Amino acid sequence: MASSNFIQSYGKYAPTFTLVCGLITLFGTLFLARANNHLPDGLWLPMISFTSAQPPEQYLYATGFTLTASGIVLSALFANAHFLPLVENEHACLATTCFWAAIVAAGGLVWQAVIPIQANVKEVIEGSASIDLQSQVHQLGAVILFLAGYTHCVCMDLLLWRSKSLPAPLFSKRLKLFLTVTMLAPFATAMIRHPASAVERKINLEALSWGAVGQWTMVGSLLLFVTSYQFEFNQSEVASSTHGLVSSPAGAEGESENPNDNLLRRRAQSHDDDA
Repeated sequence: MASSNFIQSYGKYAPTFTLVCGLITLFGTLFLARANNHLPDGLWLPMISFTSAQPPEQYLYATGFTLTASGIVLSALFANAHFLPLVENEHACLATTCFWAAIVAAGGLVWQAVIPIQANVKEVIEGSASIDLQSQVHQLGAVILFLAGYTHCVCMDLLLWRSKSLPAPLFSKRLKLFLTVTMLAPFATAMIRHPASAVERKINLEALSWGAVGQWTMVGSLLLFVTSYQFEFNQSEVASSTHGLVSSPAGAEGESENPNDNLLRRRAQSHDDDA
């Protein structure tokens, strides 16, 4: 009951919370890594995971991305309670996939946050050390994050454009579609250029920096995709919870002028009949 009340009270603001935590973590760790000379000269933009290698930025990296992941989970839980129930039954499987893909992506984000890249990554970039198992495990968490994130975004795009009942503004649907493209486009370059990848062993700082541009674009697009749910939440929270229709009796006398309200009532009645 307490967790349900928390989701009800604060879940609507989770997308904005996710954005704030993500931006503070991304740029805060970059600043600290630069200030403490933890990055090699000539690398004008590092891979994001490079800023997890050493303290003090390592602490912000772990804490900040864990909080970011909690924002994603809270967003998914709120959507599962107030947004996804509005979808038609024929799209229920797609909605379920969206939900669980977001949860898995959040898990991948925490994974790569609490298992940082190896401390001597600067020496790896400079060619005086080799990638170890810790960095490969860290990279696996990042791969889980991106693959689950892609799955979530593509499925959500399909859901929003196919469903006639979800309260999604046209601008938000177009924005999500654009962000999905910008997230998918640089995947190969970003992953291949990463030192933890087995694809490319010879490290060139210029190529590595451009690979980092791709990775920052991917992460930024995913972060903005989650943030864009603020548009849907502002509408679906009113449609699904303010009227309290799921628990009200179904019938002609209880019909609402809002079609989303009536959809919720019919789905609740259908579940009761099945039971």
